[in-house]
Parts: sequence; C-alpha cells; structure tokens
Amino acid sequence: MLSYYFCEKYGEQQTAYLTAGNYNYTRKNSSKINRLITTLSQTIALPSNYSYITHHARVYGNVPLWVATNALTFGQISKMYQYSTSDIRTKVSLNFANMSEVQLHQLIRILASCRNVCTHNERLYSFQVNEAIPDMVLHSKLQLPQKKGQYTIGKKDLFAVVIALRYLIDNQEFAHFYERCEDGA
Repeated sequence: MLSYYFCEKYGEQQTAYLTAGNYNYTRKNSSKINRLITTLSQTIALPSNYSYITHHARVYGNVPLWVATNALTFGQISKMYQYSTSDIRTKVSLNFANMSEVQLHQLIRILASCRNVCTHNERLYSFQVNEAIPDMVLHSKLQLPQKKGQYTIGKKDLFAVVIALRYLIDNQEFAHFYERCEDGA
C-alpha cells in the first residue's frame, strides 16, 4: 500500500523515493531520512542479489518502488512509512478499519521492535518497548485490567504485539496465528 500511494503521488521513477524532498523532511528528520535514502540506494544497487532488481535496472534503467519494496526489510518499510508525508500515511491508514495514521504508525513500530528482538535472538517472553500503542477498541472489548485508568497489559508488551496483529492482518491469517499459539507451535 505504501508503495502504491507513494508512486501514485510521485511517480514510478526511482529518483522519486531517493529524493529527500518527497518525505516529511524537517531538520529533526533530515539525518534519518538521509540514512533511509542511503539504505534504499544500496538495496537497488548493482550487482544485486535480487534478479528482479537487476532486470529492472538493466532493461529499464529504473527500479520502481513497487519492485524495490520486495527487497526491503520490514524495518525499512516501517521507516519509510514513518517519514512519508502525512497524505500518504493517511491513505495507507484508510485501508484499516477505524485506524488513524498515528495509530497505524504506533502499531507498525511495536511490530518492528518485536521483529528486531526475534531477529537478534533476544528474550521474547519479557518483551517491552518504551512507547505504548494507543488505546484500541480491543483493549476494552477484552476487558483488560486497568490501574488509574491505564491498561496494565497490552500497551508495551508482547500482548500489544498480538493486539497489533489483530488489527493489521486479515481474519483468516489471525485465526491461523491464534491456532498456532494455542498449539504451542
């Protein structure tokens, strides 16, 4: 979705996603956006480990974002969403029921943090992040415990990751995930 809306706004030339001005480029974000662009450039550089990138670069002299996205990590896509302009983030968030761009970003961030813990073989059972996900309808539906009006679980922990997945993946995929958790797989 990010690729689609980014290309819709800026076009399919690789220069579009390699141009800092096509992101929410502020003094605060500038170094992180420049780092993102460097990473994106390295992803599409030749020689590439990805035949589809090599093909587009050699045949068309261009690697559109919709092609490059297949080679990007979840963390890179997360950063790209984070630094995209507000109109693009809003269009992406409209694909999720009752989800603002800020809420979507927070859910993506906790998933990226969890993914990093898994990738680096850190302890998952005690997973905690600094930034909480927003209060969601699911928090109240599940009647999660509260202390002083704040949920005590499902905000910064592994359960928050499960809540994020419930909002971001389709029902069938979540049902499969749930079954695998129940089975202990």
